[in-house]
Amino acid sequence: RLSFALLKEAREHLETLDQYFVASDAVVTRHCKEFVKRLMEKFDKPESFDQLTKAHANIRELEVIAEKNISKVLVNTQNLGDLQTKTEKMRNNAADFRSNAAELNRIMYWRNMRLNIIIGSMVLGGLGYAYLIPVSYTHLRAHETPEHLVCRLLLEKKK
Repeated sequence: RLSFALLKEAREHLETLDQYFVASDAVVTRHCKEFVKRLMEKFDKPESFDQLTKAHANIRELEVIAEKNISKVLVNTQNLGDLQTKTEKMRNNAADFRSNAAELNRIMYWRNMRLNIIIGSMVLGGLGYAYLIPVSYTHLRAHETPEHLVCRLLLEKKK
């Protein structure tokens, strides 16, 4: 299609060259070189004048864009699958964590309760020991004040 357009344009141009046949070979050669140069520049970018070539170029660009988009969709689909797998693993790990935390909470509650019972028993035992065990006479005399001494001496005198 493009080659026929090139030949058609060259033929039309050559038909208008009747005036150059009387000119010298140098003028005709120069004119032909300029004409061929313009034709090469024009037909080097056929999108600029041929609508069908322009449409094909646009379709090629759209195909490239569509291929890239399809590749991205495939990658995103795979990434979505990976993300769903990771989400499921995290959900399972969270459930395991919750059950382990509840079990640990029960264990720590009973350890704390046992410690409180032991400390309470020790305090009650210490208080019971202090109030229920008789104290020796020598121990009492060690804590005697002068007022107590007077009372003790008076009590001993009565005996």
